[in-house]
Amino acid sequence: MPASIGPLTTKAVGNTVGSHDLTMLFQVLPQVIPSPERQGVRFLTVFFGANDARLPNTPGPSQTISLPEYKANLASIVTHPLIKAHKDIRVIIITPPPIDERLQEDQDREKYPELQGLRRTAETTAKYAQAAREVGKENGLPVVDLWTAMIKKAGWDLAMSGPLPGSKELPQSEVLVDFLHDGKPTRDQLSAYPIPVTPADQCLMTTNSRITASRPD
Repeated sequence: MPASIGPLTTKAVGNTVGSHDLTMLFQVLPQVIPSPERQGVRFLTVFFGANDARLPNTPGPSQTISLPEYKANLASIVTHPLIKAHKDIRVIIITPPPIDERLQEDQDREKYPELQGLRRTAETTAKYAQAAREVGKENGLPVVDLWTAMIKKAGWDLAMSGPLPGSKELPQSEVLVDFLHDGKPTRDQLSAYPIPVTPADQCLMTTNSRITASRPD
């Protein structure tokens, strides 16, 4: 399956770890990242935060990671010796996307009928997205800012204050519903919009760069 980042095309190896938080990743990292002698790794995307941002003491597997621990864990992953062993590797951090609290609540209640309230909130997820940007800046790594791309498309200006799109305090955003109809963005939906890719020295800013991911065969 080819994957394109800018003009460069390479072969992507689908080593992914789904439904994990960053603490769990440490346990399986040796199985995800091969040694340089076994196989070279040129690009690595680190895409965590949605599970880590879950509110504490809510139903389901234990996944909640505090914001300071999430940021520390993310920094530890991108500087891990197993990753640093690949001398030419390009590590790219991806922020968690925003959420729609109504869609998320409906989806969660299907799994956990006893649920009272929300397991994830728009405001909390925004903080984890910001932490991912900060880790990128502090470690000189580019960041694919899904959160900003979607939230701006939903009409949010980063200078605004108050409830975020996706919050139950506001009318439901049709844009976020389209992005997150099942709670998660799809490749088809993301490919229709420019995704900010912030250079390592500008990780708290938005640019017009794009990242294009090929669809699976």
